[in-house]
Amino acid sequence: MRNGLLLGASLGVCLGLAEATVRVFGIGPLIQTVWHGNFRFSDNPVLRYELEPLSPDGEFRINAAGMRDREYPVRKPDHTFRIAVLGDSIAYGHGVPQDQVFSAQLEALLGAYYADAGVRFEVLNFAVTGYGFAQVVETLRSRVLDFDPDLAIYAYCLNDPQEYSLELAGLESERTRARERYARVWAEGARHLLERSHLYVWLRYRYEAWRRPARPPDPGRDDPQFAALHAGRLADYLAGLHRSEATWGPVEAGLSGLAALGRRHDLPIHVAIVPLLEDLESYPLVPVHEQLAAAFAANSMPVLDLLGAYALFEERRGHQIGLEPLHPSSEGHAFTAVALLRHLLVSGALPGLGARDFDRMLRGRRPESAFARIAQQAARA
Repeated sequence: MRNGLLLGASLGVCLGLAEATVRVFGIGPLIQTVWHGNFRFSDNPVLRYELEPLSPDGEFRINAAGMRDREYPVRKPDHTFRIAVLGDSIAYGHGVPQDQVFSAQLEALLGAYYADAGVRFEVLNFAVTGYGFAQVVETLRSRVLDFDPDLAIYAYCLNDPQEYSLELAGLESERTRARERYARVWAEGARHLLERSHLYVWLRYRYEAWRRPARPPDPGRDDPQFAALHAGRLADYLAGLHRSEATWGPVEAGLSGLAALGRRHDLPIHVAIVPLLEDLESYPLVPVHEQLAAAFAANSMPVLDLLGAYALFEERRGHQIGLEPLHPSSEGHAFTAVALLRHLLVSGALPGLGARDFDRMLRGRRPESAFARIAQQAARA
């Protein structure tokens, strides 16, 4: 008994020391876990689910408005230029801490870039993992407009035409299991009386033979994207999403509605096309990017295609920009923030300073500033 206690205590101390070592020295990949507790069902039938306000998010929390971001007042402060970021897990920042997502880094860059211009910038992250195109548009209509943004950025992921959501499947599985647990508790009290009925016994037998117990969603079996990834044909799958009338058709048809929504509220909508983060030197999805750029441009939405920038990043840095084929690393998010800032300046979407000032500051005239610190790191590519 004593030996067992000593062994258990020793094991606990060793695991504690190992945990402390990993945390202090930053050993291993920087991964931000997304829990089922971060999501809840939505009353909005298009959104279907949303982020759970104030739920844990690593060292942070989902904010009170259900954004993976710091707190913002709904009413926009005076002399403030607001940018709303829309998208799925890429814009959400899956795999990186909340304060390293490109929206947070873009806000820091803008604050430093416009430090003496008398205008304050806020970049609000409305992205939710697993959202598709229709949910992005509905987020803009039902949630973003309340915050009175001056500009919106849609980070388009190549899987946005896909309807399947692992997050929603997980919520539905949890709800089914909860209902089954409730039904078992209710039935337990009446079971002894009901089992005296032959009709009840026969009906229960037929029901048990028919039903299938709820199981947690299995990405490898249920999610066509994960299945394609594990089969080594993810690029073919993403290309197929943009060829099929069943998947690309609703997106193409919905672009005019998205553009009209922006015009109606005097809200410019810019689109950043995020590439599949593999084989960037011999990228197989260039035709898809061209298709997307043409479709967005036809609806008067300026486009930043990140493919060229990401390929140059990998060429000069000698390592990949992504944690895996879909999600950028923290360094990738920093680089994305700089690319977005340059795009917005060149396109004339921001007030005040122009692109030449951006290039001057990028060369480090203000090395002590947040702008120089972030931009110099990300702009080496």
